[in-house]
Amino acid sequence: MNKRILLIEPRFPILYPGQDLFVLQPSLGMLLLAASLEKHGFDVCLINTKVDSKLGNINLSQYAAVGITGHAIQHREIVKATRYIKNKSPCLPIVLGGSHATFSAEFILKQVPTIDFVIRHEGEDSFPLLLKHLSEPEVFQNVPGLSFRRGENIVNNPAKPIYNLDELPTPAFHLLDLKKYFKKIDREAKNFGVNDITLSLGLNASRGCVAQCTFCSARLLQHSKWRICSQAKLIRDLQSLLDHFKPWLSRINIDFIDNTFNSSKKWLLEFCRLLNKYHINIEWRCFCRADKVDAELVSAMASSGCIGIFLGAETANDESLEKMKKGIMTDSVTSATKLFADHNISVILSFMVGFPWERKEHIMQTLKTALVYQSANPVIEGKIFKPTPFPGTHFWDLLKEQKLLKSEERLLNKERIDEFDISRRSGFTYRHPFLREIDLDTLILWFYLKTVIQNIFFLTGKKYFDFQEGLKLRIRLLLGVASTLGAKKRFKDEMKQLEHLINHPQKAELSRISRHLDCMVANIKEKPQKWSEPLVKYKESQDKVFPTNFGTSQKKP
Repeated sequence: MNKRILLIEPRFPILYPGQDLFVLQPSLGMLLLAASLEKHGFDVCLINTKVDSKLGNINLSQYAAVGITGHAIQHREIVKATRYIKNKSPCLPIVLGGSHATFSAEFILKQVPTIDFVIRHEGEDSFPLLLKHLSEPEVFQNVPGLSFRRGENIVNNPAKPIYNLDELPTPAFHLLDLKKYFKKIDREAKNFGVNDITLSLGLNASRGCVAQCTFCSARLLQHSKWRICSQAKLIRDLQSLLDHFKPWLSRINIDFIDNTFNSSKKWLLEFCRLLNKYHINIEWRCFCRADKVDAELVSAMASSGCIGIFLGAETANDESLEKMKKGIMTDSVTSATKLFADHNISVILSFMVGFPWERKEHIMQTLKTALVYQSANPVIEGKIFKPTPFPGTHFWDLLKEQKLLKSEERLLNKERIDEFDISRRSGFTYRHPFLREIDLDTLILWFYLKTVIQNIFFLTGKKYFDFQEGLKLRIRLLLGVASTLGAKKRFKDEMKQLEHLINHPQKAELSRISRHLDCMVANIKEKPQKWSEPLVKYKESQDKVFPTNFGTSQKKP
């Protein structure tokens, strides 16, 4: 039996200049899958088309099957790769896994004939089991989480969580060639005039999530039950990573990509203690929940090498947080952000604007609050996203019931990027009751350009001298994003002026541009009130998601 398996991680489409600096992180899921396959006796070849751009040099006849992973934004690249493989080797089975596959299995199998199987949710046990029985279709129904064609029908087997994470093998770091990654990073960095850009490598200790957020698909992807490995297991995985990449350690930082790394304070405190005990000197970042942050924990994290945190702030309005079932209030975000910033830990605050219950004033409240956070310290950075409904979430069901979805099907074969991609460049995936799409996009662009102005202001302050190179890189990236989102069309003059002011900051000119931007968004009007009619009926339902007295919290960071 041929036991050679080819695993492919497709590249991301480049949406804005410099994006390659942030999407080159190797897929941890693919490395875990590769390690599981090797544990079952398979010989694995890993190809990342982010750094290995061509598949043409691969002899496909050597392999028994191909596995591919990816997000929705990578769908076109996934389809392109599968068509190439099937054209060269029509009988070679292709298996798709990952988040995109989990939420779109039926659509994919119906619309993409070059994909033979989809493995939903966790694949470390299911994929090796499928490969061992590829010639036995009668066994397919016994593979957890497998979706496959049976005649004209699509069969979706129930998925089964992996409960004991300590049994998972150490990710297959030996399959990565970091020379290729840093070659690409250095090429991109040169275009921005910066040096020594680091590469993030991912690890995780837990799966599932303790939160109940109505918009989030993470709980659906990895099952709702939260599970965590032992600190000893994570230390072993971390040590293996460090041993494999000794020549590159000065240019590597570690991202713990758990949905919430601080779900258990006791667990995390012990992990920080072990990092110090074994003198594991690393720089690391993670995702945290604001309501589970206190001074003791932040101090321990800082002393063990934590340099960055991603906090899901979501909105500046407490009532909106309640509708999302986020489980936090705005004051906990303020408290956590200050604690991390005081310990010189960079904070990325994630906000979403454009929920169907939000009026213009609520959106502006969130954007202005994000700007206030950022103005306090250059280590604080706000990120603005658009709410993206995924099938199976309460948010999807809500929009579907209100007939606000533009399309209930995901048109995966169309030429444009999948409409359910969270990096969507323009517009929304649903009809907003109160604002036009172009106006929602303009509000987001206003935030990006105001952020550029803030960062150029920082360049004028002597106390931020040590931040100058990083600030200039951030400004150039922000201008690239704004340009991609349409700023060169809607804010053409402002873009030109800001590009000039990067190297020649003038406070008076920056203030003038800022006031002009404020006037432009002040003129944005809401749609006629009739757009709220479909929401009135929902207010009378049991959930009462859209109360009449939706107000505006005035909490300030």
